[in-house]
Amino acid sequence: LADLTVESLQPVLAAGRASVEFLLLGVGPVNARPPREVRDALLRAGLGLEFMDTPAAAQLYNVLTSEGRRLAAGLIAV
Repeated sequence: LADLTVESLQPVLAAGRASVEFLLLGVGPVNARPPREVRDALLRAGLGLEFMDTPAAAQLYNVLTSEGRRLAAGLIAV
């Protein structure tokens, strides 16, 4: 999570709201808040952010994609 930067999210930010509603982050084995600069950049781009432990994020990703939601996911391996 410490390596997560606005620059690392450029492909998501460049895709914009037409392609991505929000970013789903699996932040590792324990939930933790992403850096403020990342949260602020997503907010400025009009993209939502959901963050949670990686196992929960993987489950939610499967549910949301089956519903046809437009999302990007970043999952830190556990």
